[in-house]
Amino acid sequence: MIKNLNLHQIDFLIPANMQNIYDYALAIMQEHEKEAARIFRYLLTQRDVSNVHSGCLISLGRINLNKYSIAIFSNKRDLKKESELAKFALDALKVKPSNTMAHAFLTELYVLIGDFKTAIQYFHEIPTFHGILALEQNFSSQLKFISELIRRGDFSREIYLGEDAKAFYRAFLKQKKHKLSDKSYCAIANCFLDGTTENALFALDIVKLAEIEYGETFSIITMYCNIYSVGLYQFPEKLLYYALKRKEMSQGLEDKFEKEYLELTDSHLGQAYVGVKNYEEAIKVLEGKVNSSPTNTDLHNLANAYYHVKNYDLALQNGIRALYTQEDETTLHLVARVYHEQKNHKEAIKYFERELHFRKNEEKVIKTQDENGQIILSRLSDEDEEMGYEKLYLLFLSSLYQEKEYIKAKVILEEALADYPDNLNIKLWESILDNALSQEQLINSYEELLDEERKKHFSARENLENTRHKYHAWAEQLLSIQSKEFNEITLDKDMEIIIEALKDESGLSSQKLKEVKKKIAEYFPYLEYKSQVFLATADYLYSSNRYGIMDFAPIVVEYSKVLEYELNARLKFKKKQTLGQLIHYIRENKVPHFIEYLSDINQILLWRNGSAHTSTSTIEVVESIRDKYYSEGLLENLFKHGKRRRKKKKK
Repeated sequence: MIKNLNLHQIDFLIPANMQNIYDYALAIMQEHEKEAARIFRYLLTQRDVSNVHSGCLISLGRINLNKYSIAIFSNKRDLKKESELAKFALDALKVKPSNTMAHAFLTELYVLIGDFKTAIQYFHEIPTFHGILALEQNFSSQLKFISELIRRGDFSREIYLGEDAKAFYRAFLKQKKHKLSDKSYCAIANCFLDGTTENALFALDIVKLAEIEYGETFSIITMYCNIYSVGLYQFPEKLLYYALKRKEMSQGLEDKFEKEYLELTDSHLGQAYVGVKNYEEAIKVLEGKVNSSPTNTDLHNLANAYYHVKNYDLALQNGIRALYTQEDETTLHLVARVYHEQKNHKEAIKYFERELHFRKNEEKVIKTQDENGQIILSRLSDEDEEMGYEKLYLLFLSSLYQEKEYIKAKVILEEALADYPDNLNIKLWESILDNALSQEQLINSYEELLDEERKKHFSARENLENTRHKYHAWAEQLLSIQSKEFNEITLDKDMEIIIEALKDESGLSSQKLKEVKKKIAEYFPYLEYKSQVFLATADYLYSSNRYGIMDFAPIVVEYSKVLEYELNARLKFKKKQTLGQLIHYIRENKVPHFIEYLSDINQILLWRNGSAHTSTSTIEVVESIRDKYYSEGLLENLFKHGKRRRKKKKK
């Protein structure tokens, strides 16, 4: 092998060693792409005595295709660029018509851009098994990206999962030139798990072909689990069979894989046990899973299992935790049902209404996905699914009636009757509500109130995309932190990571922070610079997220940092003290002035420590802290007339 060449040395070696130099560039291409491209371009300027020009063109095409893949995955199509990429291969074929890799390259290019009709033409022209092998190897990473983006909704399902795509993949799998690996079958099948039964059945056919070739390998059993957990979730007994088999096969694998595989298997088992109505086993499996690595789907299924065994407190706790990671209509319904069972109708109304907006706004809302990009399709029960909206409307109307929200109930009833004009159970509510309005002496004067309520209701639906929370990666990290034993010092460190992620998600740029901080400085000029930054950050995160369903723990912590930092500065501690340590110091030393406000400071500490527990830090807690700071003037009372820490002058 020729190593570490510069262009002067290459020029000296040509033409005698042109093939060796080309081989060297190929060898370094993966790790040193720029250097390899430079050598390929240089070789193209030389007389081709070794027939390497065709290979150089394909290699340059490959380098450019890898770059263009990133643009494609960012939804940035460029027709001119696609023509240039195709030209690399077409020019390579002019130089060497028998270049197997050129046909493979063109096939991959047209699959990537979704032109499967052209892709299949070039695929059939691949003359040898070498081209099929190259195509298979390059497909492995590409298909993972495609499947992920299809589930996110970034790629068109009609193009990438349509009939042309299926025809191409059938031809690819049935060719006889090269025996594909079981993983290749599974990678293709995985692309079609978009939550629809039709595509899941296509994926199932692919996996069955793989099983005929290879038997029940670990990859094939895993794909059966994925199919029956996502696309064909109506067959939980099948999922249970394959999940148990997968668990057995996972035992004894390398430690780093075994834990990961067993966790995924437990997710599948939990879903399967809920599906076959073995709720006790579902709880047993999922309790361990959510304690080690909580995810939206697992929390939903655990809440679902607790609901069916009538443990409503734990059903509610886990349902809320699921919504903290991501909202979806099935969990909204579950939480609303629990509140309804507990006769907490005020909270039930909030969740029933949001669920109705989700269902009615389906064309505007991206399909709900879990942390792995899998569509969340957990159910309450077969009976609930068969009843559709009817159950939602009836329970919603019942809660509104109990809370005497008769006007709002009339708006919901109008919608229910539009969907179920002949449903007797829903029709009964007409007379019930009219009687209630009559008793409240509103029957003859409620039209204006009704119009106002309609506007509010449908305005909330239109605004759903702006107020709903999609998947929070940080929320799962937060759940993991909250499952640990409480420690004030480690909680602060862990929360810093969460706060940074929440800042990114909320779009808090340095420029925006600067603008908010400027207003804070005008309102609280006596605070330390860092305290002002903490307060500005907390205020921005509060205003950006206050209408969503989430755990407000990171925002509570950020507000508490204002008090903690300022007390450290005023008491002149060189080593940072926690808020708990500061309170102890003030109490023990009866520190003048600060001792007068100790109960208020202690209340902030209690709220801050509550962030270590799921569901404790609500929007109400955040607003209570803001009331302390702004309305009651706690920061002003504590710090306005004290001495700020002076900055040392630079020498």
